[in-house]
Amino acid sequence: MRAPSTGDRAGVWAGVRWSKTSLPLLPPLARSFNACDIGAPGWPIPIEKEAAMPLAHSLDSPTAGRPQVSAPDREDGHPLFPGWRWAIVVALAFPLAGLIGWAIGGHVDAVGPALLGGALTGAGLGAAQWFAAKEMFGRWPAWVGASAAGYCVGLAAGAALVGYETSLGALAAMGAVSGAALGAAQGLVLAAQARKRFAAAWAVAMPVLFAVGWSVTTLSGIDVDKQFTVFGAAGALVFMLLSGLLVARFMRSWERVS
Repeated sequence: MRAPSTGDRAGVWAGVRWSKTSLPLLPPLARSFNACDIGAPGWPIPIEKEAAMPLAHSLDSPTAGRPQVSAPDREDGHPLFPGWRWAIVVALAFPLAGLIGWAIGGHVDAVGPALLGGALTGAGLGAAQWFAAKEMFGRWPAWVGASAAGYCVGLAAGAALVGYETSLGALAAMGAVSGAALGAAQGLVLAAQARKRFAAAWAVAMPVLFAVGWSVTTLSGIDVDKQFTVFGAAGALVFMLLSGLLVARFMRSWERVS
């Protein structure tokens, strides 16, 4: 082991001399920091009462301790529509998913074709909705699965209720029933994510939008006598616009909470 050098011994003695001169100052310093009142004797830096009043006033104010929200977040600074992805994907999903469901399941003239075609169509619609606004609909397996199950049951029940007829009133009623079943199934998925307000609004909107979609498609001259599983492009545009406004409304609310 190396013996202490002359420099080491000098450093030790310097530390001892500093301790002897500094330790007596610690008790008065500790007493000064234990002073309870601002400006009390012993406080190192006395503060005038006028300087402390703004701090006391801010602590006593009703908004003290509340998270401050910037003005753009309180205002409607967010767009009223989800965006082009929602417009393109959702509008195209209806004719494409309907064509696939109709081509595989066949004409909706019995329970079997309605169940098969409705499941395929519902899965396609749910996948498109999730892709267009995935932050709003949660995990895709739950959303797509609920969409397929809800729409196949709703289409089978709605088509049977109207006797598989294709008049304007029959298709509007079929759309209301199928939309109600779809909205209920999808609403359960949203409610499981603690989005109960969005779930309720979405469940109420679906039967209305599906009834309107079938009515617009029928009035636009589409050959609905072929008994498709879902309405075509004209009704899809209306659904895309109105449902997009609803999604954007709750998207803004969810961003504020987050």
